[in-house]
Amino acid sequence: MKINGRVSLPSGWGLKVVPWRATFEDDDEMSQAEKAGAVQISQDYSITKCAIALGQTLYAISTLYNTRDSQIQTFGYAAFGFTVIPYAFMSILNLIGNLMCPEYPCMYVVESDDLRRLREIIASEGKESMFYVEGTVGKFRVIFGHELDYPGMVYTFALSALLGIHIGLIGGLTNFQKEDSTYSQRIWALTWLGLGAVVGLFLGVWAVGRRPR
Repeated sequence: MKINGRVSLPSGWGLKVVPWRATFEDDDEMSQAEKAGAVQISQDYSITKCAIALGQTLYAISTLYNTRDSQIQTFGYAAFGFTVIPYAFMSILNLIGNLMCPEYPCMYVVESDDLRRLREIIASEGKESMFYVEGTVGKFRVIFGHELDYPGMVYTFALSALLGIHIGLIGGLTNFQKEDSTYSQRIWALTWLGLGAVVGLFLGVWAVGRRPR
């Protein structure tokens, strides 16, 4: 993990990722002129990732478009072209995320009450040359109380929307007619739909649970 500045901490101390809902002092109080003169954090948008996500989206949509004729007439709601619906949905989300969320070349350390206390301890022991934290940006504002788990809510909504869109598209294009598909083909198609939802749910819960609060 690359960290901006110079950091050397004594035993028992470590860095911690701030919560997603963290705010910083002067975020709201700074005027436009002050914001223009403030230190700018390096960030960038990945054109390559955006292009890949766009390509995946177009490919998935074209595959789904080509499914509407012969595959549906032959396999009904078990048409294998429907398996790309989750990937089309996630490719669109990836594209939106890459367009909206910049990338940062490193982690940035922010000021906090704990860091101020550590500096006082280091100074009282005369160990400024051994332990130090330099290159901080901003000052962390302490969070009191409990807030709604918005990332978890957004993930649950996105997964529910994906399932709804998947089932809605299949039903709208096929009226849930089996046509000439075999029993095993229908079982595999439904298993793929259900397995993707279950695995996505557990992985999402695991990822949301691991993020800092």
